[in-house]
Amino acid sequence: MGDENEEGHGPEGAIVTARLLLRRCTPADKAVMATLLANQAVAENLCDAIVLAGGDAFAITDRSDGAVIGCAGYGPTRDRPATIEAGLWIGTPWWGMGYGTEAAQALIDHAFADVARRTRSGAPTGSPMSAPGG
Repeated sequence: MGDENEEGHGPEGAIVTARLLLRRCTPADKAVMATLLANQAVAENLCDAIVLAGGDAFAITDRSDGAVIGCAGYGPTRDRPATIEAGLWIGTPWWGMGYGTEAAQALIDHAFADVARRTRSGAPTGSPMSAPGG
C-alpha cells in the first residue's frame, strides 16, 4: 500500500512506524477492539475517550500481519479546548514489546504536525498567545 514501507504518513492519513500502521478506525475494528477491551487489565487503565471531544482516532495495527493490537487518539481537552491530549491502549498480548512507546511517539509527532497545519496563520483560538499583547 503506497508509502507503508517508510516511516511517517501513510495512505489516507495513516501513520506508519517501523512495526506499526496507525490507520483510521473502521466498523470492522469494533469486534476486535471489544475483545481486547474485555480484558480487565486493559479496561482498568482507560480514561475518557478522546474522540468524544472532537479528536481523531486510529486503530493500531501490526504491519507484519495487519492485526489490530490497540487504539490511539488525540484531540482537545474538554475543559481547555486549546490544549491537545493524546492517549492510547494496547491489548495485553502485545504488552512489553515496545509497541505502546512506538505508537505514542508516532501519534505525538502526527498530532504536532496536524495542529501546526491547522494553525499556520497563528495561535489556536482561545490561546493566551493570541490575545493582544500575548
